[in-house]
Amino acid sequence: MKKTFHPLLIFSLAMAILLASVFIITWLLETQQLSAPVRLALALVPVSAWTVCLVMELRFLRRLDELQRRILLETLAIAFPSLAVAILGCEYLRKAGFISSLKPDHVLIMMVVLLLVGYVIARRRYR
Repeated sequence: MKKTFHPLLIFSLAMAILLASVFIITWLLETQQLSAPVRLALALVPVSAWTVCLVMELRFLRRLDELQRRILLETLAIAFPSLAVAILGCEYLRKAGFISSLKPDHVLIMMVVLLLVGYVIARRRYR
């Protein structure tokens, strides 16, 4: 009998690998003296990883039943406005001089974290 893994587990693992790669590659690009071809290759790794995660997410979504889709809708209803508030908060902190900038990879990391938080909240409601 072939053992299969839960799609959410696979997606979560892919996102963890993606986030780790973002931090590692950002550190490498900012601290190491690398040749142009190596910098280009490193810069394309997160883009490729995000593409893989997007494909995996779409496959995961297509397998959901009606209850799971409802939970996902609530997850997005929590995460999307939360991200908007977080981005606005960061922008005003930047204007006040407390942070220097809000980078796109920071926004993506906030998105992933808020999606996980939203999922936990929505999932608890349907237990």
